[in-house]
Amino acid sequence: MEQLRSIGFIFLLLIQTTQTAVTPPAPDFSRYPNSKAFASFLSLQTDPVWHLEKRNNLLAVTCFYRSDKIALLYYITMAGQESDWREVYDSASQASHHKQLSEAELKNLKQAISKLPQESSLPDLDRLVIVSFREGKKWTTRAYDRKALPTAMHRVFELIGERFETKEKN
Repeated sequence: MEQLRSIGFIFLLLIQTTQTAVTPPAPDFSRYPNSKAFASFLSLQTDPVWHLEKRNNLLAVTCFYRSDKIALLYYITMAGQESDWREVYDSASQASHHKQLSEAELKNLKQAISKLPQESSLPDLDRLVIVSFREGKKWTTRAYDRKALPTAMHRVFELIGERFETKEKN
């Protein structure tokens, strides 16, 4: 019986190691501005403790608007509460919107997130879309080009309600 437990434990470790090895690393954002504003937005976007434990978020999206000092932020909690606003670094939060996703919309959002490509792209800052989401107990981050968004990311924006600032650029 003890041998079976040991074999089962080793098998679980192998599965966990394989899953971890397949997960792509977070995108390398070092090519972007070395500014306090960009660092602040990136830190908030990718902080697993803040999103998973303090906010209980399912999804976070950051799109830069006109410079590294203005970002469009979207957060969706596990309960389907959507919040979005324009954040001017070290100055103001502007034009916020909030809504509750229906159960069907939340289910469809989770499906769309699961279909996001693992490969990230790192376009110019004004086209950068950073997407982070809950993946089991991990907070995963990917980056896409706003001018060439994957179909699943278009679906995410349809479900959460894309802001007019990003719509005009797509």
